[in-house]
Amino acid sequence: MAWVYVIQNAEGRIYIGMTTDLDRRLVDHNSGISKWTKYRGPWKLVWNQKDNRNGDRLIVARENESRARSSFIGNTVRLDN
Repeated sequence: MAWVYVIQNAEGRIYIGMTTDLDRRLVDHNSGISKWTKYRGPWKLVWNQKDNRNGDRLIVARENESRARSSFIGNTVRLDN
C-alpha cells in the first residue's frame, strides 16, 4: 500500500510525493537524502492519504504539475502558512 503525501517548507514551497514508508520518507526529505528537497527544508507533512489505487492521485498531480499544486492541493488540503 502506498501513501500520497504533501510536504511544505517555511517558504511555502510544496512537494507532492508517494511512498510505502511515510515516516522514513519524511526523514529522507529533512536529512538531505532527497535531491529536490535537499537544500529547501526543513519540511513538514501537511497532508497524506493511503492510496489503494497504485498512485493514481500522484500520477494525475504529476501530469498536471503546473496546475496540480494549486488545484490538487487547494481542493484536497488546507495548508497552514
